[in-house]
Amino acid sequence: MLHRTPYWRLTVSHWPEAVKAGVQPCLAPPGYPAKENWLPSFHKPHDFDFRHPPTRADFLQLVRQVPWMATYEDLLPILEKNDWPMIDYAHKGSTVDLSDSDGKVCGELRVWREFAYQNQQYSVPMITCAAWETIVCRLKNRDEEALNTLRCRCENRIQERMMLAEDTSDERMKYEIRLVLHEAGHLQTKPKHPKKAA
Repeated sequence: MLHRTPYWRLTVSHWPEAVKAGVQPCLAPPGYPAKENWLPSFHKPHDFDFRHPPTRADFLQLVRQVPWMATYEDLLPILEKNDWPMIDYAHKGSTVDLSDSDGKVCGELRVWREFAYQNQQYSVPMITCAAWETIVCRLKNRDEEALNTLRCRCENRIQERMMLAEDTSDERMKYEIRLVLHEAGHLQTKPKHPKKAA
């Protein structure tokens, strides 16, 4: 059974380059080239998820613990001089504008309640090249390119079937590999179910 559990997402946005250039900030397009080639208006928010509404002290501790967040050093003096978004029982979110020493808005802090769905964990084996080759090496007149494409396309299907069967043994994996090969027309004979095999 799924259980819905709340968590709190802190989104930190900072656009000092847009302020310097006197332009309206906007989100950098996904997949855009390296940051060195960004337009002054571009910025990229960062999300941080917390079990409870994060405090200013929580975020400062996070900055100290996570190496890449050393890039936030320029932001810390600004955070110190601005309000922190707080959450009460009547609201599910709060947003605070960040102003620099000149009073210009150069960023934003946003805390918002989100929900995660707790489910049961599962474990499936990796479909290794060796396990796949053990089966396909016996095929006659095999099309290597087609088989490689099939393997990439069917790995998730094999793993899901093994999960549903609650059987992650090597024999089950070999059976599922043979089954997808049969379904794709590479094996004429349908493989025997491992429980029925002698």
